[in-house]
Amino acid sequence: NTVVIIDEEGSILARLIRDNFIHYLRKRKTNFDIYSLTREEADFLIDEYHLTEFPSVLYFKNKKLINRINGFSYFEQRIEEVA
Repeated sequence: NTVVIIDEEGSILARLIRDNFIHYLRKRKTNFDIYSLTREEADFLIDEYHLTEFPSVLYFKNKKLINRINGFSYFEQRIEEVA
């Protein structure tokens, strides 16, 4: 089982995502390998899975993609209508 995080090199958001995954997985006692890659290092994954937004997180189980999250943020943006 593998989690791959693809983002800019050394970005704060990528480090936060990685640290949160590590904390969550240790807490749940789940065995996952976590890799944090730059866009250049993950060129083949970007082409293969047609990724356009970053950071992207890919979940693999038995070398098959089971889930992916593209371009998410920890900050929710809410738009309210003003009368």
